[in-house]
Amino acid sequence: MATIGSVYAKAVYELAGAEADKVAKQLRDFQETVNSHAGLESALAGPASQAGSRKAILNDVAAGLGLSGLSKKLLDLLALRGIQF
Repeated sequence: MATIGSVYAKAVYELAGAEADKVAKQLRDFQETVNSHAGLESALAGPASQAGSRKAILNDVAAGLGLSGLSKKLLDLLALRGIQF
């Protein structure tokens, strides 16, 4: 049985097509940014975080990192679903 993560990963890979490497790098950069800022990590992962707040934070980080549409949309979806980063 596939995990949620592998289902999302497969879908993103298929959607990204020729830009799969670019999207993968952007998502790694995002994860590194979150991991390197304790406040950011807790704001995104904390149980008190609301989907709207997580999405606003993600939008700011995505803009700062220059994420593409697909990377940003995936992060928005994960935030709305309450999936931790």
